[in-house]
Amino acid sequence: MTYSEGAIELCMMARHVYSLPLRQTRGFVCSILNLMGLELPVPCYSTLSRRAGGLEICIREKIRSGEAVEIAFDSTGLKVMGEGEWKVRTHGKGQRRQWKKLHLSVDIHTQEIMSAVVTGSDTADGEVLMDLLDQIPEKIDQGFGDGAYDSAENFRLLAKRKALATIPPRENAVLHQAPGYPMTRNLHVHEMRVYGKKGWKVRHQYHQRSKAETAMSRLKDAFGERIPSRKDENQAVDLFVRLKILNRFFELGKPCSIPAAMGS
Repeated sequence: MTYSEGAIELCMMARHVYSLPLRQTRGFVCSILNLMGLELPVPCYSTLSRRAGGLEICIREKIRSGEAVEIAFDSTGLKVMGEGEWKVRTHGKGQRRQWKKLHLSVDIHTQEIMSAVVTGSDTADGEVLMDLLDQIPEKIDQGFGDGAYDSAENFRLLAKRKALATIPPRENAVLHQAPGYPMTRNLHVHEMRVYGKKGWKVRHQYHQRSKAETAMSRLKDAFGERIPSRKDENQAVDLFVRLKILNRFFELGKPCSIPAAMGS
């Protein structure tokens, strides 16, 4: 039996919504089909595990063509395997503790997760900004990031997209006069000296960057901090499926405005 990509993705979404192992996921989907009176085959747990690694998950429902967005980007760590937090605090970190790093960008106005990249725990935040931006076809007006993204290359990437880079310079940052050096970064360095760190944050509404941290906190509150799969390719799919579910929840949870004439 050959199952479509959509069928595998549906099973994986059910798995993460209800926090089920793969065997229980199959039983859950079978029971739903029985209640609906449908006699359809359901992939077994080994098929789900094997096919999940090759899924291409689109975390967004639709592209807002013609619109401009303002995004915030950041990263967080998620545990793959290893000891629990109590054991680490009591006896120290062991050798089998492994983590993955999830990098994502968020629309600061709609809270929609715009793009995501999964890497190893040793990958620096600033190294994946290009991959995050490449996943966003809309025009970007402004990008918010913390000091980990402070590099001339990242300022150039945002300037290439005609976006204002709101990234605080490092404490030891200096003005550069080299040809082709991003002037926006020099401007931030100058303003940081004039207005101070707090004044610079207020001037550029840097608090908007916290929208990315809020999205990561929401992800962990909804699904936990552990990735269930052991294979690298499956771990990335697990996280992308979770992000797609969060975006879908936001879409379903939007209030429906009723015209005044109908309300009266």
